[in-house]
Amino acid sequence: MRSLTALVPTTALCFSSMSLIGGTANADPVADFYRNGKITVVLAGGPGAIHSIYTQLLAPYVRKHMSGNPSLVVNSMPGAGGTIAANYLYNVAPKDGGTIGSLLPEMPMSARFGTAGNRFDPLKFSYLAGADVTNSTITLMRTAGVSSIAEAREKVAVIAAGGPGSQTFITPTVANAVLGTKFKVVTGYNGLNAMDIAVDRGEAHGRSGSWSSIKATRPHWLTSNLVVHLAIVGPEREPDLPDVPLLTELAATPQDRAVLSLISDNALLGRMWLAPPGVPEERVTALREAFWKALNDPELIAEAKAKELDLRPLPAKKLAATVEQIMKADDATVDRLKSILASP
Repeated sequence: MRSLTALVPTTALCFSSMSLIGGTANADPVADFYRNGKITVVLAGGPGAIHSIYTQLLAPYVRKHMSGNPSLVVNSMPGAGGTIAANYLYNVAPKDGGTIGSLLPEMPMSARFGTAGNRFDPLKFSYLAGADVTNSTITLMRTAGVSSIAEAREKVAVIAAGGPGSQTFITPTVANAVLGTKFKVVTGYNGLNAMDIAVDRGEAHGRSGSWSSIKATRPHWLTSNLVVHLAIVGPEREPDLPDVPLLTELAATPQDRAVLSLISDNALLGRMWLAPPGVPEERVTALREAFWKALNDPELIAEAKAKELDLRPLPAKKLAATVEQIMKADDATVDRLKSILASP
């Protein structure tokens, strides 16, 4: 009996040792880094804007699918057409995977132009996933008395916009130069929500920006038939607005179409999340997997539908390829567009 008793602690020690060895072998350094921590999401849009709405929607699902189950915390950095947020992510934010961002779709085009104040290379960001193809609209209150691009060539309409590098500024400015419209573009609004408030207050007749943001944040514009959409800014027509023409369809020449395409094709980037350069690859991979699983989670899909938020998930490779395409735009088209945007 003494011999059998003596074996008991030895056997227990053996199993304990095996457990420790197995635990070491199965250790997850990504989970260890993120465990019960937080991921800061830097947004180029203002508080309450559509970037924030989508990030808040995804937050619990990313946590659910992410190793270590970190929470997502939003930090809005609007301004300068998205440059403030982009520069921060690229140059200041920690490169450990604890800080990611959601930037404006014009970010790579601004870099291709060499816009003053930009201190980032879009090709070096690590793209994670996109939630939707974000067609934009040129939308005016009906009280403006302008219901088509043709009428906008004859009558002035005031457009609220952000900084010179934002799509909210670029689209109406290019429309004036290429299509002959008479939009009066008023800049200085921090984010689409601020622009929409300006429209509600009568400071402006309308704005050019995300269609889905109108549905999400200004549904009364639609249900009360307060607005009219002059054109779609995107690579293809918006299913919700089948009778509204694409901006590119209004081009008179191939050269005009090329310019209008350059400002339209970035609709694929409107709901993207990315990480700064230098984040360890295993953490980038984990973030991509978590975002992709979140965007395809049946519970999230149901919640997005209930909130009338569109979902057309885009993988990291598609986002990166779109950025590369924009960065390779031909010089003649880029130079013309730069000249238009540089004009007073």
